[in-house]
Amino acid sequence: MTGTSYDAIGVVEVSFYSNAVYLLDVMEKAAEIEFLTAEKLLGGRLVTLIVGGTTSEVDAAVHAANLAGENMVNNPVKVAITISNPNSEIMKYVIGGFNHEAMEKQKEKNDNVKK
Repeated sequence: MTGTSYDAIGVVEVSFYSNAVYLLDVMEKAAEIEFLTAEKLLGGRLVTLIVGGTTSEVDAAVHAANLAGENMVNNPVKVAITISNPNSEIMKYVIGGFNHEAMEKQKEKNDNVKK
């Protein structure tokens, strides 16, 4: 990780809040990622989950969400993508008021693991 950014972010758009909670759980269990934010639209009928981490971990989490969605009734996953090396301007837009102090702590934690 460099600066206060992630190597990659994963964006998963899913129908219904309860499905989003389930898929976030699947993603967290599948990979070492950090939940960054969620956006609910239409009263929770459409939820966007955003996670961050290394490219390989985010890919694994997004893939797990896709697989889990395929096994659910009417596959609730609308979009599931990995964005590698996201630009800092994108990060400002995506997570807006996200606590940059928390991002810095995550960076320090990752740097300590690499040592």
